[in-house]
Amino acid sequence: MVDTDAEPLPDIEVVAFLVLEVVSEAEEELAPAARSLKQAGGLGVAAAKTDRDGRYELLHLPEGEFELVARARGYTPSARGPLRAGEEAPDLMLSARSRLSGQVLDAATRAPVSPFAVQLIPKDGEFSDPEAGRPASFQEPEGRFLYPELPAGRYEVLVEAGDSAPALESVQLAPGKEETVEVLMRPGFSIEGFVRCRSTGLPIAKASVRVDPAGEEWRRRGFFRNALSGEDGRFILRGLPEGEFRTTARHPQYYRDEDSDPQRLSFPGAEALPLEIGMRPAGRLAFRVQPPLEAPQGSLEVSLRWLREPGTAVSAAGAPREEESPAGATFRAKAWLGPDGEYSMESLRPGVYAVEIERIGPARAGEVEVGAGRTETLEIERARQ
Repeated sequence: MVDTDAEPLPDIEVVAFLVLEVVSEAEEELAPAARSLKQAGGLGVAAAKTDRDGRYELLHLPEGEFELVARARGYTPSARGPLRAGEEAPDLMLSARSRLSGQVLDAATRAPVSPFAVQLIPKDGEFSDPEAGRPASFQEPEGRFLYPELPAGRYEVLVEAGDSAPALESVQLAPGKEETVEVLMRPGFSIEGFVRCRSTGLPIAKASVRVDPAGEEWRRRGFFRNALSGEDGRFILRGLPEGEFRTTARHPQYYRDEDSDPQRLSFPGAEALPLEIGMRPAGRLAFRVQPPLEAPQGSLEVSLRWLREPGTAVSAAGAPREEESPAGATFRAKAWLGPDGEYSMESLRPGVYAVEIERIGPARAGEVEVGAGRTETLEIERARQ
């Protein structure tokens, strides 16, 4: 066992974990949490401590393949595998954790900014703990932030604060060292507008309006802005950086014609005019699986393909191709059923849909007509075990 300077490390814990084959989607989804548990202190099938020369030996291993994890406070865990009992134990290298400190300032006045949120984005891979990559809130009056233990490597530091545009700084952390970064916040762009019903002109309250980057720079960093419309249908989105963005609007009882309103905004420029978003009354499709599952873990795959307008006959040309369907009206979804065996799809464009349902017994297919302001319920009989 050595550090990044090839010096032996004594008293380091080395743990062997059985390598288990992933056999279900649920196990696959739990894999990141299991990996984090291994590195943080989970019990394996065997463990040992390194001696003063950094050497270790694992005894009494059962049959099977193993992953070895070396871990110690102040170091980034190291893993090797798969290995089998009897094979020569590999050398493991631990890297001392790094510190990152910084201060967030107003670019014009250099006054401290508070509160703010910081998100660290690794440039050389991913965090082993998914929680480490989530934004963290800071309210220190001097605008300071500190990450006392981070894996060495290159990072992007994304900072968001109030109405300011997001700021991005790059930093490289050396093992066992501390780096300091200064982040300057500049005014962001804002856009406001109204959400209205196209058929009545009345405002729509509690519509979720979201702006996503159209370019790669901000999209790959997970940046977006969203807001709910008020009782008068008004919304405002603040803190937008320069660039192009795409707007979407959602409401349980309405849908938006994807090709009827401006979909892209460009800053600077778009902030000069209010944005008008029109939506139309939507339908709802409910699924009820009987008998209900004993636990709320079941899922079904639902495919909806738009065929024609409601109340119209089948065209002599047959069903339209998927690319001929209205934008957003053809999709595939994974539905996690509740304990009562029910699931619903809202905000559906009225029309006749081809429906395919999988994963609950034999696949089922058919047609269903969804009307504006109505709920259609599909009863699905599940084979009893």
